[in-house]
Amino acid sequence: MKKLITICLIMATLFTVNAQDGKPTKEQTVEFIKAYFKDKAFNLNKREGDSFQTWKYRNTIVEFDFNSSVMTIQYEMEYNYNNYKLQLKDNQIFNTKYVFNLVDIEKINYTYSGRGTDYNIVFEFIGVPNKILKEHDYTGEKDVKKITLPVDKTYSLEPTAEATKLLKAFNHLRKLCGAPDPISFD
Repeated sequence: MKKLITICLIMATLFTVNAQDGKPTKEQTVEFIKAYFKDKAFNLNKREGDSFQTWKYRNTIVEFDFNSSVMTIQYEMEYNYNNYKLQLKDNQIFNTKYVFNLVDIEKINYTYSGRGTDYNIVFEFIGVPNKILKEHDYTGEKDVKKITLPVDKTYSLEPTAEATKLLKAFNHLRKLCGAPDPISFD
């Protein structure tokens, strides 16, 4: 009986050591992602001639179902347009929502939007081949092959340190959920 208990304790210890490899758990990773977006807001400004445009990104909410690996990301974008010469102004608010299973995401890339010296860092969540992802915005629901998520502002075509950490967190969570490795022939 003592030998059986000893063997069980050794096995339990081995499983515990393997589970604690120093990498964050799903729960810790999701909390990191949520904390990044908490109270996060940033603008993209563009001036052309007499017109000035601003896109304000804010109120990003991240939800994650630990049982199904389904992630919901929604954010608000406020668009302002002002043409000083023609006395034209416009202000609109758009809400975008993505619902997707992280297992269906093959890779996540950086990209940038903007011009001049004012850029948004945007993550592209690219689905596995033949998998359609869902986007919900002011025009309704549509099928997309990739999801774009503005995450930060930069003044160069280099990611910020915070955006780099966030990308690593999303990729780590994707792997924890069992998503496939990106296809590469390198």
